[in-house]
Amino acid sequence: MPRASPRQREAHQELTDTLARVQAATDRLTASVPADASARSEEQQAAWLLAQLLSWHRREEKSFWWRYFFLMDDLTDDELLLEREPMSGLTYVGVVASVEVFQGATGRFREGFRRKFMSRFEKTWAGRVTRVGLVAHGAILGVIAVYLVRAGLETRARDVIDAGTALRRIASLPLGSGLLAGLAVGLVAYGLSQWVLALYRKP
Repeated sequence: MPRASPRQREAHQELTDTLARVQAATDRLTASVPADASARSEEQQAAWLLAQLLSWHRREEKSFWWRYFFLMDDLTDDELLLEREPMSGLTYVGVVASVEVFQGATGRFREGFRRKFMSRFEKTWAGRVTRVGLVAHGAILGVIAVYLVRAGLETRARDVIDAGTALRRIASLPLGSGLLAGLAVGLVAYGLSQWVLALYRKP
């Protein structure tokens, strides 16, 4: 997937107006404050500190965006491997969510079992547990994938979510509690299915 290019945007009018008001207040507070800190009275020093605090939060937020755009625009994929925050060097191997849901729904995963070494009971319950587990796990990965793709297309890294956030989004849906309970059972089945696949999968 090609990396989204940053979009050039002009500052919103509301932000422009806010910055103008902050600058005007800063100018009023520091109008009579000497540039030399040692020449200021206690009242003048307090006014200077208050003036700096007016835009402190916005200045602090800039460091995050400086780092963000440095990682997005200035580094190669090889250089990103040396950084802690980004992911790099990933290789596309398939649409995991859709593959897991498809295999769980159709039972195609059974083709990988060493069936001749399994009893009828093992075949039945291994198939059921693996089917439920793959569908549940694929559903959660699908929710994560939707937000990941949207974040990439809109260049908004904060839209990327993890499994915990995906479950909270599902819980907020109508009948979310029931869906969450079903997924909880499915994830338990997924854990068991991985044990089943490790035990009976063809070498």
